[in-house]
Amino acid sequence: MGIERYRSGYSIGVGGLLVREGTALLVRQAGIPMKGMWTLPGGYVERGETLDEAAVREVREETGLVVVFRGVIAIRHRVGREANDLFAVVKLAEHNRQEPRPDGHEVDAVGWFTRDEIATCEDVGPTARYVAWRALSDAHHPWMHERNPYWEIEDDYRLFIVPPCRCRADGSAQG
Repeated sequence: MGIERYRSGYSIGVGGLLVREGTALLVRQAGIPMKGMWTLPGGYVERGETLDEAAVREVREETGLVVVFRGVIAIRHRVGREANDLFAVVKLAEHNRQEPRPDGHEVDAVGWFTRDEIATCEDVGPTARYVAWRALSDAHHPWMHERNPYWEIEDDYRLFIVPPCRCRADGSAQG
């Protein structure tokens, strides 16, 4: 495989899950290919940027919210003929409570969705639907009851669940 295919066919993206009072923040995409779909706020990880930096930047750009990174929830891997990409879903917290506003460029609307609204809205993207619905179903331990190492979202999409880790103050994992 040549270097050009590697550069054009692979990408890393990030989406941020932000929960407030039993709702999850979703944004409506304004451009192709996801125009009109409600997704987690996010985008591409830029060269020289970490997942947490990209998530904080993308949420600020798309919604105006200042957020804090809290951890990785899941990794979505898509493999197809034209693309092979990874999309990390991260948990975020509000730095200070503000109302989100769409940037008017990448997203044309923002909204706080309940679990029932996510389940019934046909225009919620598959990754956002699964992650946000699960997070709102059990806010304390949303991934604790997962039996499979991944969930097949669509034919070429797999969502790998990252189990929560309890860490000591020194960073080592607790039993």
